[in-house]
Amino acid sequence: MSIDRAGIDHRPTTSDSHAVDTETVEVRLRSARGNLDECALLHGDKFDWAASAQTTAMEQVHRDAEYDYWRLRVTPPHRRLVYAFRLRAGDDDLWLTEWGFEDAADVAYPTGGAERPLHYFEHPYLNANDVIDPPEWVEEAVFYQIFPDRFENGDPDRTPDDAAEWGEQPTTTNVFGGDLQGVIDRLDYLGELGITALYLTPVFASESNHKYNVADYGRVDPAFGDTATLSRLVDRAHERGIRVILDAVFNHCGRQFAPFQDVVEHGADSPYADWFHVHEFPIRFEPRPTFEAWGSNPTCRS
Repeated sequence: MSIDRAGIDHRPTTSDSHAVDTETVEVRLRSARGNLDECALLHGDKFDWAASAQTTAMEQVHRDAEYDYWRLRVTPPHRRLVYAFRLRAGDDDLWLTEWGFEDAADVAYPTGGAERPLHYFEHPYLNANDVIDPPEWVEEAVFYQIFPDRFENGDPDRTPDDAAEWGEQPTTTNVFGGDLQGVIDRLDYLGELGITALYLTPVFASESNHKYNVADYGRVDPAFGDTATLSRLVDRAHERGIRVILDAVFNHCGRQFAPFQDVVEHGADSPYADWFHVHEFPIRFEPRPTFEAWGSNPTCRS
């Protein structure tokens, strides 16, 4: 049997290599179901490689219809970690590094790494700020994400005059009139599905249908409702054991956001100038924005 290379997957900058706590890094790898006989991790400190390098067997922690999932938790002595995978299936014996696959037969270290780990995967530094510490309830929660404009129209009086007919082809700019009252009206349905947490895309005042380019973080968009509607949604959801999470998107805002407008007007003299990543004053929007903007789109900046 040979190793199914197409089934192997490891992405070092994602959850496949992440901080579990301030001392531990979890490393994961995916392989084709039933394909590997062994999966191990060669790991150590890049600046103390000769003394720290060791190989540890990984544990198969899950299997689905197509893949096996392997895991190992490592405690780097100096919070720095470099690593490579050793994979075995029958007589097939391979290393996996950032350079790809390499024959492991009679090779103690991949990519000539007896003295130093060249081209290995790397978790550069285990920083306390990288540790994700979610509340305990999240682990068992069943989430349902809602894009309010497209979910349910519960208050026709709030429907914009230019709203498309429900069921028409969605576009990047059209609106349908979905609102927070519509979510309230569907809470029983969501409860019957077994939903225990709602994740709402932005509900704050904005000129777009998606509301990610927020103009006012202190006001619910009038097309969706108002503060009282949002409070009622949270209360009714909690009565059913459903939590509500709002996508606040504080890392970027819309063109009409008052502090950004102040920067447009006053440039570097604005007290909000360092809230944004501006490359050149005065602010210009065309032909390309002179500030960091999402996808260079001048209507949304960070």
